Amino acid sequence: MPVLYLVASDGKKIYAVARGIISEDKIIDNILAIDRYYHKLETR
Repeated sequence: MPVLYLVASDGKKIYAVARGIISEDKIIDNILAIDRYYHKLETR
């Protein structure tokens, strides 16, 4: 099963974005959701 990971620019965080997903739109949705979630955490 293919897995796609998103790595933070500092290399300190790795996020599993897609596991077994082949839809480009769903992968993009997951990346944006992770980005929104962590930006909320950083602004608290």
